[in-house]
Amino acid sequence: MSKISIAVAEPCHNINAVKLIREVTGIALISIEKKLATGKAGSFYIAELFLNDHVEIDRNIRLLINGLEKLGLPIFVAEIAYDESWGNIANLDDVRISADDLIAELDNAKGQFS
Repeated sequence: MSKISIAVAEPCHNINAVKLIREVTGIALISIEKKLATGKAGSFYIAELFLNDHVEIDRNIRLLINGLEKLGLPIFVAEIAYDESWGNIANLDDVRISADDLIAELDNAKGQFS
């Protein structure tokens, strides 16, 4: 089990990204705009993987990553162990993984949750 955080890698102002994130997460539009404006520090999706809600989390992650990639926005994914706290991470770059690695983790778990 691990915790993941998704943000854009660089600050941006993209109305289509705001719409996508709103549709998937339900976060208020102004909050999404502020998060996108801060780049990797503005995580708009944080979740713990491989729990009872895994199917929904998997779906949301794939929608966000695929949607942001289609918009040409660089994605910043960070991953920590389930027993770690985001507040204890001094440098997000130290825990960065690629979006492809996250999708591979999800693909490896397919069929284990329903």
